[in-house]
Amino acid sequence: MADKFGIDVSYHQGTIDWERAAKKIDFAVIRAGYCEYSGSLVVDKQFTANMDSAAKAGVPVGAYIFSYAKTASAGTIAAQEAAKALSGYALSLPVFFDMEDSSAVAYSGMGKSENAAIANAFLAAIQEAGYTPGFYSYKSFLENSIGDIVGGTDIWVAQWGNSCTYKGDYAIWQNSATGSVDGISGAVDTNICTKEYGNAAKPSTPADPPKVDPDKADADFIEYRVVKNDTLTGIAAKHGVPLSLVIKANPQIKNPNLIYVGDIVRIPCKL
Repeated sequence: MADKFGIDVSYHQGTIDWERAAKKIDFAVIRAGYCEYSGSLVVDKQFTANMDSAAKAGVPVGAYIFSYAKTASAGTIAAQEAAKALSGYALSLPVFFDMEDSSAVAYSGMGKSENAAIANAFLAAIQEAGYTPGFYSYKSFLENSIGDIVGGTDIWVAQWGNSCTYKGDYAIWQNSATGSVDGISGAVDTNICTKEYGNAAKPSTPADPPKVDPDKADADFIEYRVVKNDTLTGIAAKHGVPLSLVIKANPQIKNPNLIYVGDIVRIPCKL
């Protein structure tokens, strides 16, 4: 496949004209936010606007979480909260864990195994939530400051310049922090993707379903397809069915707090 050109953005880019940007880029990785020492996610100020507008413009997207996590348990929490924030959005690219030295956390002084434990906790949890796991850092960090990470993780390496000399396998190369793209005021990170990612499913938006009258239902169950902003509690309420019965009817849903656009939920008709 031919290499693809993309950007990664956050609130630093302000309001983006995604319709204009879409004519110049093949993909975007959007910051969902950053995780605190404990793993709690602070959502990026432009996350919702960027995700909604990029989807409307037809731009394939992934997401990233900047890390301040200091323990493996914090990494798990960060992934769980990221999955909640991303629920309802269709991603074509991975969810990346951005781990690098900062004024708040000097990961390079913590040791390879400790850093790998934090990263692996996030990557395993985000994969369990149904997303492709990804890991971002700059070349020297990847080479010197982290041990082995979860197999199957897509690497996104930063090395600004005309070539990437990282010897490991990588899916995306961030080649500049001073790029220029139509529709974005000021500088933006630019990237080259060397891996083929499939197209994300487009969420549908059917009207709210009517409440089910158990006395008139002809079948034991009806099937409902999850759309953007749905929750299992809300789906149960829309259909007038107790949440406990919806959970019981859907053993494939391992975590009732995590459902995804396109999932099929069985709704009991006969209580």
